[in-house]
Amino acid sequence: MECAVLMVGCSALDKLKLDCIVTMEKSHRVTLQDCKNRKHSLIWQAILRTISPLL
Repeated sequence: MECAVLMVGCSALDKLKLDCIVTMEKSHRVTLQDCKNRKHSLIWQAILRTISPLL
């Protein structure tokens, strides 16, 4: 589900860079303890993994 794209000197690169910076600022490290505390998320992960090829 991936594609390879080569962009050189494209104005979209600035938008991609900004998007990466904003995403990193909003992100946080997920620890093992976080995963253990989210048992209900395992059900959602299983459901989403099942339907992901349809998306």
